[in-house]
Amino acid sequence: MWNRRPFTGVSRRAACTGLTNQAPQNVDRKCTTRDRFTMGRYRRLEPYAIVVVVATVVMTICVAGLLFRERFPVSVPTRVWVIAASSCFVFVGWGSWTLLQERTSFCVLLGLLGCWLGDYLGLKDFMSGAISFLVAHLFFIIAWAQRGFAWTRVPTVLAGVLTAAGCCAAWLLPHVPRSDLPLVLGYMVVISAMVVTAGSADLPRWPVTLTAAAIFFVSDIAVARWRFVAPGDVNAWFCYPLYYAACLMLAVSPVVNRPQDAQTTERSTREGSAT
Repeated sequence: MWNRRPFTGVSRRAACTGLTNQAPQNVDRKCTTRDRFTMGRYRRLEPYAIVVVVATVVMTICVAGLLFRERFPVSVPTRVWVIAASSCFVFVGWGSWTLLQERTSFCVLLGLLGCWLGDYLGLKDFMSGAISFLVAHLFFIIAWAQRGFAWTRVPTVLAGVLTAAGCCAAWLLPHVPRSDLPLVLGYMVVISAMVVTAGSADLPRWPVTLTAAAIFFVSDIAVARWRFVAPGDVNAWFCYPLYYAACLMLAVSPVVNRPQDAQTTERSTREGSAT
């Protein structure tokens, strides 16, 4: 009387966890994200949270080392602080992909690796680092675009980004050498598209992603000022903290924006274990 489907001989738990040798067509229905989360495909968040906390502490120490390197009791080269801090957000991004095992977190991880490479190359050649960052932003765009768009937000986000990018272009481009102009223009277009995608993607907690992208945009303004307008160590106080905060937020954003049914299942599982 409950209109149940006839039992096919394979439970959904066994099918989703691979504990059966029967053909997939014998299963009642496909495994959903809720099933995968319940059966253990998504690991518990506590170890991941520990990774995020440890990486944040180490990154903060490295950024402090960059800003106060002249006052540090031990002389540490700048490249050591930079690579160590950048490795922290890559480690968090790897943790996000390990936790979720899906395309968005993988593309974000590739983007973070591009940022790491850009930091490494930028210590030797600024333009090579800029190219690496440009490729990294393309991976971020792919990561959020594949989640779809909330079209009602697109006009507002697009108008805000175009206004900010236009003001930056009017201020920066007169200071850029003609040989560097194509790359600078291309980079401005790509990072603007990244911010628009982050703010327009159909994500449950899209303000986190938009904030991270916007902070990244502002940190790059500080980098451009440092490179083309007014060289000086004062730019580091804006560049490094904003950049590493943005990369860390991007690294955790796939977990923050994981599917809603997975979040609901995790919450109910915790409540059940607590009782």
